Amino acid sequence: EEAAAYRRQLAAARADASATVLELSETRIAETRAPEKLKLETLWKSDAAKQPGNILVIDAQTEHPRIFVNDHAEDWRTVVELDRHGAEILRHELPVPKSAAIASLKTIVDGDGKRWFAGSARLAQQVFVFNEKFELAFAYPDTTARHDGVGDFELVDFQGDGKPQLVVGFWGVLGVHGIDLTGKRLWTNRKPAPVVSLAAGPQNEVGWRQLLATTDRGEIYPLNGFGRADTSERVEDLAITKLIAANFQVENSSAFVGTAVQPNGTQLAAALSGDMQILWDVPLPGGTHRNQIEPITSGQLLPGRAGQWVFAGADGTLGIVSDDAQFFDSLAVGEELSGVAIAQFDGQHVLLVSTPQGLTAWEVRAISGPNR
Repeated sequence: EEAAAYRRQLAAARADASATVLELSETRIAETRAPEKLKLETLWKSDAAKQPGNILVIDAQTEHPRIFVNDHAEDWRTVVELDRHGAEILRHELPVPKSAAIASLKTIVDGDGKRWFAGSARLAQQVFVFNEKFELAFAYPDTTARHDGVGDFELVDFQGDGKPQLVVGFWGVLGVHGIDLTGKRLWTNRKPAPVVSLAAGPQNEVGWRQLLATTDRGEIYPLNGFGRADTSERVEDLAITKLIAANFQVENSSAFVGTAVQPNGTQLAAALSGDMQILWDVPLPGGTHRNQIEPITSGQLLPGRAGQWVFAGADGTLGIVSDDAQFFDSLAVGEELSGVAIAQFDGQHVLLVSTPQGLTAWEVRAISGPNR
């Protein structure tokens, strides 16, 4: 919340002297409203996580689909694992200090087929890396390190060689650090500071990828696997502070969505190509989330279309936009949102939503076919 307020103040400070600074009104939860072009059918509801948060879904064809939900009912160190039917498989009590908070998880598979997880929270002091059994591999940085908090973190295989790195961006002056999966720091780059977000770009023709780090000034730094960054980039006249990588990759699709706070305090989301060209943009609902939800996600939610972006508003609304911007729909859940994810189970296109009342899985269908 402090970081969001700071970004709003910064945007207002950049405006010309005649601009008006608007006070944000209290966020009100919108009344329940069904979508107009989509039909949602409840597949199941789960209360295995008593206070569910962000959701991580692993639904690769080589694995049985697995759903991981952060549970904040008693602490911020519990992850509940569910199967495709919403049944609890395991409850992972993460082996981290009592003062630690795990609000979201990231995952990757290395060249030996081993799965790794990384977990942390915005403005936390450390990022924790776990093996596939959720045993702690290491924490970064050391507890003796002084800093202003973690801005974001990612697991990235930069060169496609099966040797992923943990990359941590700090809110403050420490910049971005790259760490191998033994916990050894490989590189540091202090140019991107303070770091608001990290997003892994698509692979190039030789299988390499860059990591893009954004700052509170709207600068975007492309980093390679050695921590080297070219000069920073900007997106036209938008100060993109947060960047989210697409979970789909097809020709001529959006590689990212970036969010920007405009001088009047409103927020905008822009779909961006791999070379940072704006493809389309949409306004975002006002207000600030009171939790650590990752409010933007993507995946294939509609059959017949390459991918969709889902935007979770602080007012309990969900906006769905197709990658080609030819489809848009929205709904209101009627509750505060704390997590959202897209999955495919047995050919069903599924929207997963966390609220204080539990986790719900909806099958999503187009009312009049995929082109409506």
